[in-house]
Amino acid sequence: MRSGFSGNLDRALERAATRPRPHFLRFARHPSACRRWQSIHPERCLPRPRLESQPSPASPSRVAIITPLSPPSAFPHTVPASSAGRVVLRTVTRTAWATLTAIALPASLLSIVAYFSSQPAFLAQLSPFRVQAAVLLAAHFGFCLALRRPRWAVVFAVLLAFNVWAVLRPALPPLIAVTEASRPPIKILFANVLTSNPDPARLLTLIATEAPDLIALIEINRRWETQLTPVLASAYPFHISRPREDNFGLAVFSRLPPSGGRVEFFADVETPSLDFTLPHGDRHIRVLVTHPLPPGDAGNTALRDQHLAGLADWMIFVAGLTPPDAPPLPVLILGDLNATPWCPPLRRLLTTSRLRPAAVGRAALAGTWPVAIPFLHIPLDHALLNDDLACTSYRLGPDIGSDHYPFILEVQPAAPRRFSGIPIPEASGSSRVQSPRSAESAGTPISADCAITR
Repeated sequence: MRSGFSGNLDRALERAATRPRPHFLRFARHPSACRRWQSIHPERCLPRPRLESQPSPASPSRVAIITPLSPPSAFPHTVPASSAGRVVLRTVTRTAWATLTAIALPASLLSIVAYFSSQPAFLAQLSPFRVQAAVLLAAHFGFCLALRRPRWAVVFAVLLAFNVWAVLRPALPPLIAVTEASRPPIKILFANVLTSNPDPARLLTLIATEAPDLIALIEINRRWETQLTPVLASAYPFHISRPREDNFGLAVFSRLPPSGGRVEFFADVETPSLDFTLPHGDRHIRVLVTHPLPPGDAGNTALRDQHLAGLADWMIFVAGLTPPDAPPLPVLILGDLNATPWCPPLRRLLTTSRLRPAAVGRAALAGTWPVAIPFLHIPLDHALLNDDLACTSYRLGPDIGSDHYPFILEVQPAAPRRFSGIPIPEASGSSRVQSPRSAESAGTPISADCAITR
């Protein structure tokens, strides 16, 4: 028994001396991998015991015995100085990975929920930043591959694929009808000027450079109107304005004579929208300039969603005004909608109303807000078209001192089609389709506070 115990102890000591410490390379299970590791890191291995041959008194043959190992003092338990940096780096890397995973995983799962619902209100705050989430998920996916964690890499690859799909789906260029070439397109400049912006000089410089046919401005108050109207009156004789001091004022300056100007309200809160028609040869373009409330608390988020749902009802109402034998009416919606194309309420509006963003491809990923924080840029300002209007050009403008970038686009009616892309509800008797809202809210004529002037 004694000799057997000694033999087992000797073999255990030999195995401990000839294999690496397991916590330095847990994935190296195969002996060949262990040997490769030992050849690269010889200083991290225990020394091999010396095998010496000595004659045995009982037999003339020579047997191998194990020379006793050196005393413990010869094997210090401290990590060599050359390896201390690796230990620190490994510890920091693992801690960083665990922290990022604990943050990225629940945030990504919440972003999936936010794709389908904007309630509760914090989901409406999380949903717009899907591009930034995709960038962080891509970085963390690479981090998982670098640390050889394939299962976690697969998890984050799936989350990354969902976010990329959600962002690129509305950015794909649609199949649209061939545009009419008989008349040049209408050039439009849209800008959120920021009510507190004290200097209109950069906006006026942009207007002089671009020379648009139509200028649509939001967050206009009395001061802005007083500063802009005298300068633009000669080049833009037609002027529609609804100034307000609460960041929801609107103004339109046009070279073309607008008609049928009305003020619309699409939610329970008094946030106005301007509804008018522009001529384009023998056709007309229905234009709506709007600015919903930004999502914040549950009340503001619900009002924003109600406003966007009202736009879908307005599209049905406009489609119902078109005579059956007339070409479908081109429609253009301009506004700071306080939603990205992948947010649930705007996505429902695009789907139910057969609308599409004018910005497609790379332009769809160019954010318009906030100007001061490039990494957080998200597209909040939109130009939405129906199938009867074609966008021939779209680009962002320079900084005008606001927290939003302006954009410039060119549109013209598409070739007439037989049917409109928007279903028209059936009307009882010979009466026309009525506005989806009450007679009072269906649109109030332009009043003294909102007048078309020339």
